[in-house]
Amino acid sequence: VYIALAGAVLNGVSGDTMFAGVRLYFRYVPLFLIPFAYDFSERDYRFQIGFITAILLLQVPAAVWERFVLYRHLFTGDYITGTLTSSASLALIGASAVVYVVAMVTAGRMKISTAVVLSVLLLLPPSLAETKITPIVLCVGLAGLLFARRKFLDTRKMIAAGGVAALLLVGFVVIYDQLYAREDGSGYLDLMTDSDRMLDNYNMRGVKALPFSIPIRDHGYMIAKETPKLSEEVPQLGRVDSMSMPFYALFPNEIVHLMLGLGIANMDSSFGSGGDYQIIEQVYHGGHVTISHMLWETGVLGTLFFIALIFVLLLDSYRVSQRAGGYLQVLAAAQVGLSAIALLCLMYANLLHLREVLLLYLYLSAVVLAQASRTNSEKPHKGFRLAV
Repeated sequence: VYIALAGAVLNGVSGDTMFAGVRLYFRYVPLFLIPFAYDFSERDYRFQIGFITAILLLQVPAAVWERFVLYRHLFTGDYITGTLTSSASLALIGASAVVYVVAMVTAGRMKISTAVVLSVLLLLPPSLAETKITPIVLCVGLAGLLFARRKFLDTRKMIAAGGVAALLLVGFVVIYDQLYAREDGSGYLDLMTDSDRMLDNYNMRGVKALPFSIPIRDHGYMIAKETPKLSEEVPQLGRVDSMSMPFYALFPNEIVHLMLGLGIANMDSSFGSGGDYQIIEQVYHGGHVTISHMLWETGVLGTLFFIALIFVLLLDSYRVSQRAGGYLQVLAAAQVGLSAIALLCLMYANLLHLREVLLLYLYLSAVVLAQASRTNSEKPHKGFRLAV
């Protein structure tokens, strides 16, 4: 809150832009606090997980319809979103749901046959959407889960979890190669091992050599004293460039802005009069990933606080997974995997724009922490019972 207010005051952010910023950065707080206010039972949480799973399964017919009917004339799968906001959301939520499924298998709460069928259905939409990050995200999430569960797994359960994961990865590659193989016959594995193509969106593209000054508002129009020139081959910034650009633009002449940011929503918002630095997002796609977005709007300090928040959620989930029992232990171990995914996604996508992804992650993290706090309390707070 301090960073948000300090950045807004420093940059003279308008009231409507400030409102948009508060909505963007703090809209998850009420949902995050619900598990602390209401003492849900294990049955309630099981129902909630089942309800979320049912919604995710609705993405299967939606993605199939988009791929083979609505967008059948397009080679790319970028437009396959199901009922979510983007293909990235499909990949992240699908992989996260599979982490929960594997967590149930390792705890003996789900049959392997059921887990395989459910996992295949959950990963089908991101497979149709050509989200190349899906196998990587899934491996990171499962690694976090298995690390948290390592003391509680016997050889049979480890083999079962590894077998399910291997089957899913093979299935993704097969579907990808069938739908999106290049004219030269190269498929997913060829793409991921081709450094020139794989790193195209991550390599530095000469931003350091581009002159850049903070854009200012002049008679209602956005201008920049010196505007970076991007080539036709490079129409927008890559992920690494977008994270580096704030430092090249603001250091060392604008060190205060670099530390506290340009103000919440002052780069991203078009609400009302709009942010003063929209050119950074609209022209250069400067908010390409979570880290770059937060560097521009909340500065280095705000970005570090956000990263620290995810680390705290990861560590707390890990502690609960080692001490708790029953259903809570399973949820906590799965949240370790989801926290690992969240840390990876700070450099892959803009979580502030993937609302459903960040909302589910924070809510499920709050579930684990709230139940753990009640379990460890000498006088558990009963709260209000809410039957879901």
